[in-house]
Amino acid sequence: MAKWEKVQLGEVLIERKETPDPIALETGAIPIVSKIGFNTGEMEFRDSTATKTKMIQFQPGDIVFSSINAIKGAIAIYSNNVEKPASATNHYCAYAVNPERADVTFLWWLFRSEAFQHILFQTLAGGIKTELKPKHLLPISVEIPSLSEQYRIIGKINHFLVKINEVYVLRKQLETELSAFVRAVYRDILKPRKGWMVKSVNELCDKPQYGYTASAATEQIGPHLLRITDIQDGLVNWETVPYCDCPKPQMYLLAKDDILFARTGATTGKSFLIKECPRAIFASYLIRLRVQKLVTPQYLYAFFQSPSYWEQISANTVGSAQPNCNATKLASVKIPIPPLEEQQHIVSHLENFQKKINSIKVLQAQATQELDCFLPSFIDKIFRQAE
Repeated sequence: MAKWEKVQLGEVLIERKETPDPIALETGAIPIVSKIGFNTGEMEFRDSTATKTKMIQFQPGDIVFSSINAIKGAIAIYSNNVEKPASATNHYCAYAVNPERADVTFLWWLFRSEAFQHILFQTLAGGIKTELKPKHLLPISVEIPSLSEQYRIIGKINHFLVKINEVYVLRKQLETELSAFVRAVYRDILKPRKGWMVKSVNELCDKPQYGYTASAATEQIGPHLLRITDIQDGLVNWETVPYCDCPKPQMYLLAKDDILFARTGATTGKSFLIKECPRAIFASYLIRLRVQKLVTPQYLYAFFQSPSYWEQISANTVGSAQPNCNATKLASVKIPIPPLEEQQHIVSHLENFQKKINSIKVLQAQATQELDCFLPSFIDKIFRQAE
């Protein structure tokens, strides 16, 4: 590390000051940067159009900073297959790299390291509210090694990336296999057997009911108003559920063993069993079922987690932009019904099984979180050694 040389970035970066040809912009010959990803450093472009905003032009191989979000990691290397220039508004800055002093990929990793982000926080008097301009960046002094050492470090980072990606692929495979295993268990346990009946929801429950349309309020002006967004991972934090003004709440009041369904949006078809709740009603984008006969609410809810249910509800879902599942379609879902004693046994077995699966998912989430920290920690360790 003693061989790392302290240099000002102005010695290795050459500011791009050229402006693009207005006609090229207007005709779409030069793409315009629209965004640089914080986590990936990937550039997104928009269609080129005439603009009155001051623009800069840069070339493949340049390093580009979002002046507003560089401190959050929005830094990219511009390159494309057609080797044409690109442009950006004056909220971006671009630099060519002196190839005799530094490698652009090495600098990109350096600039996105926690160590360099710390330098930026110290350099920008206004913190994240200050745009990172050349006058701020170029005077900054950093430690960089020889070119040969830079190439060696890039090689080690690339090797590390390959290994990390292999682990991510394996983890994805495990998640897929776990989901397939859960589906197989539910399908096998809930497969109709001798002595079972098959009934539709409308034969087992009261008529499916839509919720109440009202505006949510933080003030306690009436009962709680349970919405789709209040149900997360099969749980509700009632302390955060808002209230609403409902003059006649009786027909919408929730009770133990009610089953609610999301009827629109990304969670269409997902269900939630009320086990206990304060004085609350349910919102209009939810549907309520109340069991009448032949089944326990717990068994019915268990079935609503099964592949058989999802296959039926998917077939009964309409709309491509925003799927919708209405009460009529829900009422037509077919349910295999075992004797009550067997229902209780099935529910107990599936609850224990689901607890184990949930424990595995928690461990997976923790492992993924740790894995996400490996690369930033590895990169930061490299560049902190030069301090």
